[in-house]
Amino acid sequence: MKTIYALVFLMCIFGKVCRATIAFAVQGKAEDVTEWINMVSIMKTKDFSSLFVLSYDLPVDKSLCDNNIRIICLFQPKSTWRKGRNMLTRSIAKYEEQFNHHFKYWIFGDDDVIKIKSCGKFFSSSPQQQIESPSIAMTAFCFDSIVQQLSNANVQYAVVGYTSSHKDSLIEDTLGFLHGDCSDAALTAIHHLAVPILLPYVELLDNITWWAALWNHLIIGCFPGYSVYDPVFQYGNGSHALYPRNVTNAQQLKSKAFRQVYGSLDLIPYPISEENIKIMTPKQGNCANISYSQVRYASWTSDAWTRLESFKKCHVNLRPRFQSRRRH
Repeated sequence: MKTIYALVFLMCIFGKVCRATIAFAVQGKAEDVTEWINMVSIMKTKDFSSLFVLSYDLPVDKSLCDNNIRIICLFQPKSTWRKGRNMLTRSIAKYEEQFNHHFKYWIFGDDDVIKIKSCGKFFSSSPQQQIESPSIAMTAFCFDSIVQQLSNANVQYAVVGYTSSHKDSLIEDTLGFLHGDCSDAALTAIHHLAVPILLPYVELLDNITWWAALWNHLIIGCFPGYSVYDPVFQYGNGSHALYPRNVTNAQQLKSKAFRQVYGSLDLIPYPISEENIKIMTPKQGNCANISYSQVRYASWTSDAWTRLESFKKCHVNLRPRFQSRRRH
């Protein structure tokens, strides 16, 4: 690993790697994350992307990682969903710190997102064209399109979701993004300024349910309206392993966990209100179940959230948590 970082550093000096603007982070079975490695390796935007993978059943073939300086491979047997994503978070943070370089967006994806059935507006002139046997080249094209989209200087939203479980009553803005209140965490891009607020994940509920990311509280309180969607992907999730998804008393458990972690950080009741904590629902994904009608049109300028007082308060109070956890 040290040899890889040293090589990356030398190439960074010569401008070969530090152009990377997107960090992809994926965990899953070795077989599935290997598909990601193969796909990223043929992306046309691979010089602008880095891939961090974590396998939990077997280590990934060492030659795949050692022979590609933009791919970092981790192995943690039987890691949970949140714990695995937190390990990936630390790996990306270490990379950024070591090379004094930040990615514009961190994209966390489930391993099965690569099994695309539809790529929506990115694939062809026929929206939501179904793909019977998706090729690795087609999948790479879809992810190239995401990298190009997020690399646009005008795109500065705090969170961008690419799969959605809630497509009703969404309003499209001038950049082509949709505003709503619910998305699926299967493929989510986080702006680097929002990373210290949303990460690391809270692991308290790992043995009970993996559906509760607790992000919706933070999004509503810290940058309301700046979590947007471009639900272009339909994909097969047949590779999902069995995982805890207990929703019994989920609202109470999630609220208790949230208060335990964030209550001591002077974020309740402002900017995270007690009312928004109470309305949490035990849905799958990043769901708040509230109306964004009051903020949709106010959030057309995608970077305005960085000037909100609520964001500044969240950033000051939560950044120390991120900095302390990323080293452990």
